[in-house]
Amino acid sequence: MAQPHLIVYVDANFSGLHTHIFESTADFTQLALGGGSGIGGPGLYSFVGNFGIDNDSISSVKVIRTD
Repeated sequence: MAQPHLIVYVDANFSGLHTHIFESTADFTQLALGGGSGIGGPGLYSFVGNFGIDNDSISSVKVIRTD
């Protein structure tokens, strides 16, 4: 079974550089981003602006449940 995780993309619509996050991350500037092409509960969120969050304003995540 795959370990639950979050994939964070630099650009909207799941594009640009991205990274997989498996635990709480206090500072996104410390992440290693790889080449490529979740905010709320489980699901797909293609652009944070659609949820009233300013673009490029998220800098950390906290895992609150892993099961």
